[in-house]
Amino acid sequence: MKQPDTENISLGEFSQQILLGVTGTNGAGKGVFVAYLKEQYGASHYSVRNYLVQSLKEKGLPTDRPAMHSLANSIRNNQHGAFIIEALCKQAQQDPGIVIIESIRNPLEIDFLKQWNAKSKLVAIDAPQELRYQRAIDRSSSTDAIDFETFQAQEASEWINDDPKAQQVGVCMQRADITLMNAKGLRDFQQKIDAWLYSVIS
Repeated sequence: MKQPDTENISLGEFSQQILLGVTGTNGAGKGVFVAYLKEQYGASHYSVRNYLVQSLKEKGLPTDRPAMHSLANSIRNNQHGAFIIEALCKQAQQDPGIVIIESIRNPLEIDFLKQWNAKSKLVAIDAPQELRYQRAIDRSSSTDAIDFETFQAQEASEWINDDPKAQQVGVCMQRADITLMNAKGLRDFQQKIDAWLYSVIS
């Protein structure tokens, strides 16, 4: 595949929006993906995690991963399955260039994203589980201060669920337009991002 000349790609200047939904496993590098697109391509970023953390803080509740999981499921059940994604898409609708909606964790959210923008793409980010756990520990956020067994159990609970409105990361990843593996160094991952993005816009 021809490698992109990223210095000559100015997507932030495009009037047409390039909408990217992001899904993936915990600690895989979704934040790295977002940071690179913001720095290199001037992308706009809207985060489900930030939405949930802000909501929990306003309610005076803890902002750990189980609390976010519970709140997200509650919103889907009490509102509708893609309520948070809809709110973020509305915030982003006037933004030109690349717009990132992170992170997609339910198939109903994918359906909404495709209805909102038929040309939207869903990107899955993944890496081996033990590597992801180490990354999660290294970033030392309030949601990551857990042992490996708890990490595995939390991930299993989010992977697939009989409740159609609950988190189903595994199903979302299966529906992704592309899965980018982040198992090597930073530059390797960035090159994969560049190559895929170039294929989308060329």
